[in-house]
Amino acid sequence: MEFLNALKRKLLGRDCSQSAKLITLSNAVDRALAANDLDLAKACCAELRSYLESLLPEQSIPVVQRLLGAGYFDLGSGLRQLGMKSEAEESYARSESFLARLSNHRKHRPFALSQLAACKNHFGLLYMELGPREKAVPALDEAIRMRREIAKRLPDDGENRVHLGGALCNRGHVAREMGDSQAAERFYRESMTAISEGIPSCDCGCRESMAMVASKAAGHPHWILLAHRFMANAAQGLIKLGVDITVSGQSVTRDPELDKMLAAAISMASTPPEEGEEGMVKRLIADGHSRLKAELIVTFLPFAFGRALMARLPGKQPRMPDSAEIMDPSSGRQYTVRLADVPEFRIAAKLAEEIYITGSLTEEQFLRCSGSSELGSISQALNAGSSLGDLVLSPSVMLRLANIPGFDAWYQGLKTGSARGDQR
Repeated sequence: MEFLNALKRKLLGRDCSQSAKLITLSNAVDRALAANDLDLAKACCAELRSYLESLLPEQSIPVVQRLLGAGYFDLGSGLRQLGMKSEAEESYARSESFLARLSNHRKHRPFALSQLAACKNHFGLLYMELGPREKAVPALDEAIRMRREIAKRLPDDGENRVHLGGALCNRGHVAREMGDSQAAERFYRESMTAISEGIPSCDCGCRESMAMVASKAAGHPHWILLAHRFMANAAQGLIKLGVDITVSGQSVTRDPELDKMLAAAISMASTPPEEGEEGMVKRLIADGHSRLKAELIVTFLPFAFGRALMARLPGKQPRMPDSAEIMDPSSGRQYTVRLADVPEFRIAAKLAEEIYITGSLTEEQFLRCSGSSELGSISQALNAGSSLGDLVLSPSVMLRLANIPGFDAWYQGLKTGSARGDQR
């Protein structure tokens, strides 16, 4: 659930049996939904509802109000994902009621106001997903207003700014779906600004690593990881509007060649592993690429994606070659190509960086496309005890390309600078 289970334990006491029981029941709903076991998810929601009802006789106690506010919020989220609109509305409304009462207690007020804003945002999500869409507008506007009020009182609260960005992004989605492109663009840009202001600056990646550990412990994404997801959603929204965007100083434009390469990456990622590279090539040919173009993409896209992946590893990077060798096994001839001269590599490298900004591929899809021989060599060296920063890689040797019809003309085009990235 999006509600911070770890925070529940911290605030209510790790030995509090009520808190532990609520966390267990909420996580059971999560697991059932993640497994797409809808019958089990409904049963888990019913068990969670029953437990919350058992707490109602103690609802005058502030800590129990916190539990009820959190629990009904989690229940509403589960019911929303099950498509049970009226039940989700009722649960969110109950959560709001308990949190509003809790906000009268000075000790609990910041927590209650933050969760009230989360409730409004989730009401917006409910109406975005299950309709009517028009009802999402006032709910999201109220969530944004509340988050901005919290930001005024607590300007250093990065988590609040990230969730403000998430609400603004959702508001952008609604505006875009309702045909108001100008408003959508404004909300998306405000979302990205708010998120950028909320994310702690860290070049070594330690905060992201700590956030991943915290996420696994709590059973839901830490807010720093949510920040990257929200940023990707806003960037994707701008791309769908067809406008140029800048994220973290990087320009992302709607490039037809990137769109083609993204479609190719999706086809490659959806190829069953047992079909290997040949299966990927066949899929790309079925998508309309020539045999040569399909082979070039399957050869060079994994190199570009693998290097983008390695560049984000902490610490000193290995020394990577700037060229590759293409060998003709039948004749023994060998061709040296500079990777920066290969259009397919350049476009795939640019796409990989965009994906890290926009999230247009899932992590699983990205990894499926990153299986280069370079990554394999690095993995073997690390398993043998080598240090990443001490590695020096030699140019990879590629055996698939030289006998493909059209290769000689393509290679001559590289040498003369006339090779094109848009050949099909």
